[in-house]
Amino acid sequence: MLGGVFCQKPRKKYKVACVGFYNLENLFDTIDQPDVNDADFLPTGSYHYTSEVYWDKLNHLSTVISQIGTDITPDGLAIMGTAEIENQTCLEDLVKNDLLKSRNYKIIEYDSA
Repeated sequence: MLGGVFCQKPRKKYKVACVGFYNLENLFDTIDQPDVNDADFLPTGSYHYTSEVYWDKLNHLSTVISQIGTDITPDGLAIMGTAEIENQTCLEDLVKNDLLKSRNYKIIEYDSA
């Protein structure tokens, strides 16, 4: 007869990280950029897009983004892709919002048509 020992293979511990994507739906600043079709998003444009509208939109977006993934991990999103954003300044303003700044998000921005 043979004798033996049974042991369970140690389980690896994993840290959960959330990855997401969010369409920011025309997040434009109020500064005219000659090489960007942003006329509607200026204070004098058809949408009457003022600084107040811009910052209000950033606050609403930050509220939603700050909650994505928190049902899985209290850290929320580790990485988030975005679409429909005018420029890097808009992303910088977004991640500096009080609801997001503690997460220390870094930005990789790519301009497209």
